[in-house]
Amino acid sequence: MYLTRFRVNTARAGARRLLSSPQALHAAVMSSFPALLPASSPGESPAGARVLWRLDHN
Repeated sequence: MYLTRFRVNTARAGARRLLSSPQALHAAVMSSFPALLPASSPGESPAGARVLWRLDHN
């Protein structure tokens, strides 16, 4: 298991675009894990691997 925390620079237009759309943010997070993208069937990840993420508002 790996845990990573990072801050989003809301001064950047691209960051604001991602934060305004849950679908765009999900796509950005999942694109960080290219080995998990091609699932064998819809809703199923290879070897049971999953990505759990959340957005904290401080």
